[in-house]
Amino acid sequence: MKLCTIISVVCFDFLFLSLLFVQGQEPAKKKYPKVETRKPSGKEKHDPRKLVEDSKVGIAMLDQEAAKGVLSAKSNGVELAIKLKAVPNKKFTDIEVAWTITYSGPRPPLIIVQPSLKLTTMATTITIYAAAKGKDYALPFLVSSPWEDSSLTEDFDYVIDAYGEKKPLPKRPPIHSLLDPDRFKIRTRTKEWFITVPAGKSAQGVLTVSGEKLQEFARKYYPGEFDWKHSPRLFVQVSHSPWDRGVDFNFDAWVGEFLISYNAVPDLPK
Repeated sequence: MKLCTIISVVCFDFLFLSLLFVQGQEPAKKKYPKVETRKPSGKEKHDPRKLVEDSKVGIAMLDQEAAKGVLSAKSNGVELAIKLKAVPNKKFTDIEVAWTITYSGPRPPLIIVQPSLKLTTMATTITIYAAAKGKDYALPFLVSSPWEDSSLTEDFDYVIDAYGEKKPLPKRPPIHSLLDPDRFKIRTRTKEWFITVPAGKSAQGVLTVSGEKLQEFARKYYPGEFDWKHSPRLFVQVSHSPWDRGVDFNFDAWVGEFLISYNAVPDLPK
């Protein structure tokens, strides 16, 4: 019994010590249900019928929420506002989410991790709800900021992009201990993550969701649900949860969370 207790304490100490070396990697807690719609890794099997049933969101609820026209969220003097736009390209229509951040708090300038689907901030998530013509429910598709996946068994780390694709980073020096602080550093973390908003000014940018990727996902995971002769109705939910204060860059960045729920995208031309 004593031996079991000693082993348990030692295991806990190793876990606790390893967490001490994780610098700034504590994402803000979400206050909304997480939609698990990333592409399964490897050869993981999925049941399309079960996935559809588990993922359905009533179109009546989406219409009701979208009618409120709430396109911004504010927290502690920081406001995030969005505008939605359908942008046709040669074969598909992309979805643009234009964002604006303003600050009215007492400590300008504002320094904050910017919304992004390209930087590995793990801070931004866009959920698209697509409703096929004639159906009373919509199905979700999630895109989010890329993130690093550190391998414990390989000399490579990976970046998982906004659509779940895995890309290796350049080979790194071998890690000889699980407690090595370099094991947990985000290699792609840079000052570009952060933007500065002076008093009385605003920062702006655009997040683009690929219409081609949206259709690829729907064909694979929701087969038979959409008639591609007719464009689906789309609703968008945007969350942004900057968690990094940028201490390593001598910043004192703002941390918190925003959630802008269920707004309709203008009708798609194709």
